[in-house]
Amino acid sequence: MFGKLLKHDFIATGRIMAIIYAIFAVLSAYILGSFYLGDVSIENMGIMQTLGIMVLLIGSLVNIILTFVVVMMDFQKSLYGDQGYLTFTLPVKRLAVLSSKLIVSTFWYLMAIATVFGALFITTDVIGQSMGEEAVGLVDMLLALFDENLNVGVLVFMLVCLLINVFIAAFLYMVEVCFAITLSNTRHFQKHHVIFTLLFSGISIGVASKISSVISDEIILGLSFDPYAEKVAFITDIYQANISFINFMPSVISIIFIVGFFFATHYTMKKINLR
Repeated sequence: MFGKLLKHDFIATGRIMAIIYAIFAVLSAYILGSFYLGDVSIENMGIMQTLGIMVLLIGSLVNIILTFVVVMMDFQKSLYGDQGYLTFTLPVKRLAVLSSKLIVSTFWYLMAIATVFGALFITTDVIGQSMGEEAVGLVDMLLALFDENLNVGVLVFMLVCLLINVFIAAFLYMVEVCFAITLSNTRHFQKHHVIFTLLFSGISIGVASKISSVISDEIILGLSFDPYAEKVAFITDIYQANISFINFMPSVISIIFIVGFFFATHYTMKKINLR
């Protein structure tokens, strides 16, 4: 039954997400086709190709926000809206219902991050093919203007770490909002559930962010990339860090909060009074 629940959740959210990814696929095909089939280079690149790349990059970032909105709207609608009666009468436990929602949401978040990587890959590939081997050297030279230890390898490492941190932070926001939506649909707050959702979301995010910030200032737990040895070092002392240092302590704390809000949401679901 859990498999059918997952399938239904994928279909419910996939109707909208499929349109978004179809647009992304068409735009990517247009850009790649323009450069490789039309033999377009950086020097003779037209305004449409330039706009296409810009839209692709901006659209991949906007997709993360759209993904958040879609999965949150589905959470409210399918659990506490008109579909709630059907959902809660299914022969599955509430833990399975909540787990299904978060698994589907995780999938779409991973897809959104993959879209960002895809947009960056297409852009760098197009520019690299147009400029040849000089592209990497040019990027290294520009980065060295800011810091002599910066190069393409360091930049890629920092970008990957940043996206991991962003994904965990975004997932925490989603779980916090899921908890806020659930709490705002209990009997005392149900009449003005939209207002209380915003209020509880703000409180949850603010408290978690403050605690994370205080702990992260005291405890260092991160990775640093050595561009010369091409090795990644584990660092627990801020004095060992260099420009490529990424502190993962906020993400570790976020994972703890994710688990806490997950079980808090599950407990609150038992108190729901469906309209």
